[in-house]
Amino acid sequence: MKQKITLLCIIVLYGTLVQAQTDWHINGNGGTIDSNFIGTTDTKPLRFKVNNEKAGYLEYDYTKANTSFGYQSLNVNTGNYNDGFGYKALFANTTGGYNTATGHVALYNNTTGNFNTSSGLSSMFYNTTGSYNTAVGGQTLFYNATGGYNTSIGMNSLFENIAGSWNVASGVNALNQNKSGNNNSAFGANAIFANTTGNNNTAAGWYALARNTTGNYNTAVGDSALYANTIGNYNTAIGKQAGPTKPTFTNTTALGYKASPAASNQVRIGNTSVISIGGQVGWTIFSDERVKNNIQENVPGLSFIKALRPVTYHYNIAKENELLGVQNTDAKEAGSSDIEKINFTGLIAQEVDRAAKKLGYDFSGIDKTGPVMGLRYNDFIVPVIKSLQELSAENELLKKNNASMQQQIDKLKILVQSVAANSSATVSAVKGSASEMYLEQNAPNPFTSNTVIRYKVPATGTATIMIANATGNVVKTFNLTAKGSESVTVNANELSAGTYFYSLTVDGKKTDSKKMILVK
Repeated sequence: MKQKITLLCIIVLYGTLVQAQTDWHINGNGGTIDSNFIGTTDTKPLRFKVNNEKAGYLEYDYTKANTSFGYQSLNVNTGNYNDGFGYKALFANTTGGYNTATGHVALYNNTTGNFNTSSGLSSMFYNTTGSYNTAVGGQTLFYNATGGYNTSIGMNSLFENIAGSWNVASGVNALNQNKSGNNNSAFGANAIFANTTGNNNTAAGWYALARNTTGNYNTAVGDSALYANTIGNYNTAIGKQAGPTKPTFTNTTALGYKASPAASNQVRIGNTSVISIGGQVGWTIFSDERVKNNIQENVPGLSFIKALRPVTYHYNIAKENELLGVQNTDAKEAGSSDIEKINFTGLIAQEVDRAAKKLGYDFSGIDKTGPVMGLRYNDFIVPVIKSLQELSAENELLKKNNASMQQQIDKLKILVQSVAANSSATVSAVKGSASEMYLEQNAPNPFTSNTVIRYKVPATGTATIMIANATGNVVKTFNLTAKGSESVTVNANELSAGTYFYSLTVDGKKTDSKKMILVK
């Protein structure tokens, strides 16, 4: 009897163990094996409900292959290949397919959008028909409705985007207010934060292009690079706080910490503390004849160069930053004291400007495009070349004049020697004694209007006074009819200014010669 009772207990206990292994208990299970599972044994979908509301859905049909976990996720779905994980994720999806939503109300309003991936609280909440979007982070692409091909990573990135497409935002609040702008790339917290309709902008860095609203084709790399820009286009800034301080400039380039163009179409390298900019070779300026019109030779030379005042000076960095509108958040700009110690050599822009205006010279070497005037010293080479050419021409003229004067001197030497020889040889041959003839120095000498030549000739015979220029050519002759002590008057208006020689000839023989100078 005892054996029967023992056997019966074993049978009951075994049945209890078998029952525990095949039933699923709500208070936990033990003794499960690999063949145990939760699910169905046919092709019907596996559904989960809470409070009789849809809370989970697994579909076997590979042509549909939808997966839903979360209260009312994929609530009215008829599309295929969708995955919803989270409270009301993909709640309104109808025919949209290939979507993945992970997070509380992620892709909540999507209806027909396809190939979207949304991960995070309220991510892509308002998307309806937009496709090929990727959103990772709380409220990423929150308001997107129809925009497509966007990638948003970081809380509130592309938050207000509605219809913008082909945007990439990575960072908290990146492209936060973009609504319809396209082809923008923002990397960093608050990068391109305020953009609404601007297109083709690229920003990498905290607050880079943060205030841009409608500006296009801007590139900002660095903490707060191009921070002030709002509607400016085609600007490039690389470096912390690099870029113009004005919001509307176009086509500027800023390279380096706080490099700040002061006007459109400017390039600035480094800030006001930089003491050296250089490279292996010199800067090249386009100078091809084919790209130049209205070429004229009207560059002033010596007249311009002589009007310039070379000076030495020291920079006042605080004043320069004030004029440029550069805000210095540091107590003392790094390196600013170093540049202020350098004794620079150069010119004053305002003085160069005045000198050029006085000559009517539109000088390209003066840069007045910003609040601080500048000089392009390369442009000074041209008037310096012109000055050298003018000096060279003057030097050649002086050489030519000197050679001519030397020839005249040589001729005069020969003339003087001839006069002296003739005088000594003919004095005795002239009728009468030496006291009967003489030739005085003209007075005044030099002269400007008229001059008088006094002379004495013998009572008989013929006599003349001939005036020759510096080259020995006779320019005037006086035939002396009066005998004894007389004079002749030379009128200045009959001769050109210069040096002359006059001589007294008696009976065909020269007796004396003098030098005469006419000044006008």
